[in-house]
Amino acid sequence: MDFTGRIIDLMKKNMQSFISGEVLSRELGITRSAVWKRVKGLRTQGYIIEASPSKGYRLLSIPDILSSKEIKDSINCSIQIIGKEVYVFQEIDSTNIKGMELGDKGYSEGTIILAETQNMGKGRLGRSWISPKGNIYLSVILRPDILPSQAPLITLMAAVASASALRNAFNIGVYIKWPNDLLINSKKVGGILTEMKSEIERINYIVLGIGVNVNMDSSLFPPDVRVNATTLKESVGRELPRIEVISVLLKELDKWYKIFLNKGSGPVFDEWRRLSPSLGKRIKVMSLNRIIEGIAEGLDDYGGLIVRLDDGKTEKVVSGDVTVIN
Repeated sequence: MDFTGRIIDLMKKNMQSFISGEVLSRELGITRSAVWKRVKGLRTQGYIIEASPSKGYRLLSIPDILSSKEIKDSINCSIQIIGKEVYVFQEIDSTNIKGMELGDKGYSEGTIILAETQNMGKGRLGRSWISPKGNIYLSVILRPDILPSQAPLITLMAAVASASALRNAFNIGVYIKWPNDLLINSKKVGGILTEMKSEIERINYIVLGIGVNVNMDSSLFPPDVRVNATTLKESVGRELPRIEVISVLLKELDKWYKIFLNKGSGPVFDEWRRLSPSLGKRIKVMSLNRIIEGIAEGLDDYGGLIVRLDDGKTEKVVSGDVTVIN
């Protein structure tokens, strides 16, 4: 039995009130000395627990650490696909790399991988992703019955789900920059990276990676990144419990993934248009070998960005960095 976990659960139910060592001992079926040893261990993990010889123990604050049990408890009965299994790592190369490894081993759809920090985090186009503690780095294994050419739609679906979750839960204006960036006041607060293992006409699995800057100190951003990046903490004005943020993200992702599977890309496109600040605006798109300018008109059936050039012709963009000019 996880006696430490039970002690935490009992203290949470009596948050800010004392619970005696005798009660804890009786509830758990262990000695009071064993209770004390576990309370001492919780303190080393960052739990602030007051002890009184006459009153017992009182939980004053909970550290912002990730727990697979607490995450599963927070989404229990609220999801059908996403988050059935949750794995948390203190440090990892990247959650997407681990997701690909587990995908190859046949782990079920909806499996979640989370990490406190990554040492090989990556973004689109091979860029590195700054991965200090205090943020959210998660990946989910998906096995949709769609063609490999439709995989970019999963990125758009995840962007819609992530932006909607943060907007609804924390009342902040989160928008989507095509194809995968989450913005607050034109600064990046999160991003999405989709990778897959497929055959010619069949997807074996997709690993959907989501990174969100939550509580990190913005001074940790490199100078060239700092000017264009932000955190939820800066936007909301307080630190946010990451398990709460993860919970709303997973619930909304589960919702939008089911919408996509059942109704196709139409509802996703409709919501994406509402959350995109670039539609109808003049944009510049920088790809690996060229730059184009024009008016962002919308999306094609596979999630490519349609740009109307100055000569009146349209061009579909499948990858690149978008900047709104006016």
